[in-house]
Amino acid sequence: MAVLFVGWDGDKLLRCAISAEALADYFAGEGKDPLKVFQINRDRIEHEARRKYLRASFEPDGSIFIQSSDLA
Repeated sequence: MAVLFVGWDGDKLLRCAISAEALADYFAGEGKDPLKVFQINRDRIEHEARRKYLRASFEPDGSIFIQSSDLA
């Protein structure tokens, strides 16, 4: 399970996601609604997505996927 969200680079849409495991491990999301945990921590999660984007750390389909290992 993951929470999907979008980012933008100018007018280019960028598909992003964060795993439920990362939400549980790093955003106190264990046993909570992942969407609510995402909403509360959106700024920090989007910051991590920007960091991965700037490092060109894309998934094979061109998206950004944040996992627990990205936050360690």
